Amino acid sequence: MRQTKKALQYNDQNAASITLSIEEEIDLLIGEYKLNHIKRLEDGVCISDSGLIFTDILTDLEPPVIHLIHALPLSRFAPARKASLCKLPRQASVLP
Repeated sequence: MRQTKKALQYNDQNAASITLSIEEEIDLLIGEYKLNHIKRLEDGVCISDSGLIFTDILTDLEPPVIHLIHALPLSRFAPARKASLCKLPRQASVLP
């Protein structure tokens, strides 16, 4: 949130890029955690009731991050957004 605030207050392209990078990282981590949870369910290590709560918590983390991204006006931070969109996402891995 500090980077988003800095980007808006000082028209800081670097802070906007950092905000977008953080959003991408959070998306990747949420995807990885969900895949790991599915693996635990398949292995019988986790039960579905607690799994529903876990995935709900992960899903609830996404909207606040998306709001931070939408706080960056496209007209002011187009270069940062374009650079963010050009990056190839890492593959989420399922940990053993």
